[in-house]
Amino acid sequence: MKTGKAPGAGAALYFALSFAPVLYLLTRVRAGGVALLSARRLGLLENSLLLGLVVAAFCMAAGLAAAQGIHTGPLAGRGCRWFFLLLAAVPPYVYALACLSVARLFRLNPTGLFPSAVVEVLAYLPICTGISLLALERLPKEPLQLALLMGREEKAFWNVTLPSVFPQVLASGGLVFILSVTDFSIPSLFQVNVYAMEIFSDYSAQGRTYHSFLLSLPLTAVAAVVLLLCMGPVKSILMAAPSGAAFPVRGGAAVFAAGRAGVALCMFQVVFPLAALAPYLPSLGRAILLAWEELATSCLTGALAGLLALAPAALAAEFLLAQKGKRWLWYLFLFPIALPGSIVGLGLLEMVNKSPFHRLGRTVWMPALGLAVHYLPYLLLLLAGAFARLDRDKLALGRVLARSRGRYLFRVRLPLLRGGLLAAFAVAFMLSVADVGTVLMLMPAGMEPLSVKIYNYLHYGSSELVAGFCYFQVLLCMAVMVLTGLFLSARRKGRRAGGGRQERRKTD
Repeated sequence: MKTGKAPGAGAALYFALSFAPVLYLLTRVRAGGVALLSARRLGLLENSLLLGLVVAAFCMAAGLAAAQGIHTGPLAGRGCRWFFLLLAAVPPYVYALACLSVARLFRLNPTGLFPSAVVEVLAYLPICTGISLLALERLPKEPLQLALLMGREEKAFWNVTLPSVFPQVLASGGLVFILSVTDFSIPSLFQVNVYAMEIFSDYSAQGRTYHSFLLSLPLTAVAAVVLLLCMGPVKSILMAAPSGAAFPVRGGAAVFAAGRAGVALCMFQVVFPLAALAPYLPSLGRAILLAWEELATSCLTGALAGLLALAPAALAAEFLLAQKGKRWLWYLFLFPIALPGSIVGLGLLEMVNKSPFHRLGRTVWMPALGLAVHYLPYLLLLLAGAFARLDRDKLALGRVLARSRGRYLFRVRLPLLRGGLLAAFAVAFMLSVADVGTVLMLMPAGMEPLSVKIYNYLHYGSSELVAGFCYFQVLLCMAVMVLTGLFLSARRKGRRAGGGRQERRKTD
């Protein structure tokens, strides 16, 4: 299928932005030398893999149970069924602080893999729950009805529902595994040494980009293999159209109880940080005054990152949707998900500092560009799913009736894409505001974002102040999520009302 010049150019820009830091680091390796894995670093890699596997396994089980409970419970088909996404963009270190605050009440000092796993499960649970719920809602009704006619509801769940959604559940666990092994912020707070932290520490101690890049290759290779396995199911579920009215299969008493427990865990995941940090609410005003500049820097950086990433991701999504059957091309464009954020930041920093644009590194555009590059693949997935569900008849009719390409773009195409573009921008903004690993490498002097300030305070600062910072960040993420959800819900109701009026006109 042929594509226009704009999607091809956008795909080329996407590819250049995503791979330029890595390709630059590869050129440095040729002149630099070789880094060897020591026994200590192999132990750190084992810690990372073990933590990632535990977190992914528990998130898959709890996420599927919660999705089943939502799909078969009173929330089925209602807009509020997505309540678990309310704090989905809250940084994981907020949950870490909540756990530390509760532990302090009992005079405990939690360290090790177990508290790290608990915090990461709470932070990443919405990913598995959301993908599992999408998979359940997109199941075709006919096989389920046939299974119910031929046997009990319990058998229908175990023989039809679960095998049908299991690839998507595994894929959601794969994404959680990648996020866990490439992040160092939570394990470091609980004194767990992981491989991602070794990469950052190596560069901080020695300043050798090629050495740090080579150190990242084992972790990147593992994440790349997992990405290859989970890419297909995630892509298919994001692009699949809803199958119509939901046809839930309850699956017996045990499945019913597991579903209720999963929903309760999702409710706990939303309420826990708000309740645990509530005693520090009086310090919120003081925290806002002390961190106003950092908050402004975070919001400006997040907004710029979203704007920079939106056009390349949208054009690349349109380009990839036109490439039927080329799965390898999708994998190539999504491969940067497997790269640790610190490596993306490191490559971009070195590349810009040794170019004519080195002054860019002293401005807020530098971290904004790094965050845009790091989160481009996530926006690509979201926008590809939104574009795949567009009304093709309206697009074709608008293309025929529009007097020019400009009128078609601004009067037909962009209004249809408005919801997807807004959702993608909101995701990029919230991920950028919460980011630590990438922005830690790229922030200019005197432009510390709120996420880095909180991360530093968690190690060295006052718990009362950092709780105020975290509470304010939670409220910011909740506000963005609620406003985005209300806008998308209003658009959906408007389209339904418009469709109903058209049907009445036809009948009249």
